Parts: sequence; structure tokens; C-alpha cells
Amino acid sequence: VVLARVLEGDAQLTSLKLEDNRVGVRGIQALSQALLVNTSLSFLSIKQNQIGDYGSTSVASMLRLNQGLTDLNLVANDIRDAGIRELCAGLAENFTLRNLRLLNNDNMGPASKKLLVTMQQ
Repeated sequence: VVLARVLEGDAQLTSLKLEDNRVGVRGIQALSQALLVNTSLSFLSIKQNQIGDYGSTSVASMLRLNQGLTDLNLVANDIRDAGIRELCAGLAENFTLRNLRLLNNDNMGPASKKLLVTMQQ
């Protein structure tokens, strides 16, 4: 949460790795809120933080408005179908993100996988 406050005013930081840090839902909510106004961060890895579907909703809301992030790593975060749907909705309104990693979110159903393939095209 403290890091999120720093990000709101930091125009220098371009890359941030928070891998396997137990960020959780509350942390990702604060981080996503900060990234609504931060346009300097282009790379964010929150790999293995178990943000789940609730955290994915916060990320999706951020993606709708963020104009700086180009690379996002959400590997192994227990994101399921509901979270994938939210992320795809956010991505539909985002024109800056170029790389999204979602490997090892193993509880996705076939419909989510198909939706992701469609989004890639």
C-alpha cells in the first residue's frame, strides 16, 4: 500500500517486479489505483501473488485507463474464468499494453481460453 502511494507521484520508475510477494487483493487494489495516474511505469510483474479473480477486477479497471503500461505479467495468480472475463473487458479499452502473460492460471475453463485466443487476434 505504501509502494502504491509512491507510484502515484513517481515519474521516474519504468519497471517494477513484485514477484512472489503475497501482494494479495488489497495490495493489487492499491497498486491498480496508483497506476490509474502513473504513466511512466511500462513493465509490471506481479507473478505468483495469488490475486485471484477479485484482484483481476482491479487490474482490469486500471487497464481501461492506464496509458503507460506495455508489459504485464500475471503468471500463477489463481485467476479463473471470472477474472479472465474482467481482464478481457479491460483490455478491450486499452491500446498500450502489448504483452500479457497469464501462464499457470490453471483453473481457466475452455471458454476463457477461447476468449484469450480471440483477444490476441
